Amino acid sequence: MTKLKFEKPGVMRARLIKASRSDISRNILNTDTRITKRIAQPACAGTTLAEHIPDIRNWLSSWKDEAERTDGLSLTTVRKSAGAIKITVPSSISFDSLADYAAWIGIAQEYKSSGNRIARLAGIDERLLGMTSRWQLLADLSEPDFLSFSRLIVWRLENPEERPPVRALAIEAGHQMGRNQ
Repeated sequence: MTKLKFEKPGVMRARLIKASRSDISRNILNTDTRITKRIAQPACAGTTLAEHIPDIRNWLSSWKDEAERTDGLSLTTVRKSAGAIKITVPSSISFDSLADYAAWIGIAQEYKSSGNRIARLAGIDERLLGMTSRWQLLADLSEPDFLSFSRLIVWRLENPEERPPVRALAIEAGHQMGRNQ
């Protein structure tokens, strides 16, 4: 019997953490956006399907359990058949909102923090909504660093003609932009 690899919830979560940057960048301001992700399915020849039925059922069960215990997650299944054998397999998962997606992959705090910070920057200047592609960098800043960054932007907007070197700007001592302390 050949061994098939099934993408179980933990494996998919790890894969999505890497892909989350672009998902969140595109949708961070549309918090009600529904996110759908396909579940990778193993290739199985119809002639060997019968020998993998117990594994397929365990796989489906793991996804059903995940959907039951996770708020905002729903599972989509499809029926596969080979000859007389018909079996249900998981095909995709959907999240009711971007917050549910971020929570499931384990980055809820970063998502929330960056969304708040982007909103605060947009309050200074609407053009700063373009910072959505930098959401993770904003989330990584400590609060004092973010406040210094905000003050720098306000100063820059109030003094558009001045071009001092960065080292000449009055930023609180002891804070380095982009680094947590």
